[in-house]
Amino acid sequence: LYLTTAILLNFGFIYYSIMCLRDNTNTYARKTFLFSIIFLFLLYLIFVADKIVSN
Repeated sequence: LYLTTAILLNFGFIYYSIMCLRDNTNTYARKTFLFSIIFLFLLYLIFVADKIVSN
């Protein structure tokens, strides 16, 4: 559960990071920042869910 979710979230983060490097405006910088907040929330949520499921 954790591995697949972490891989998918990391692909999303890599996408936003690359788009942030290519963009000269703050548009993708803001989107990357917002995604990083969602990324961390979902990652910690999956930590907890994986621990509950494995027990």
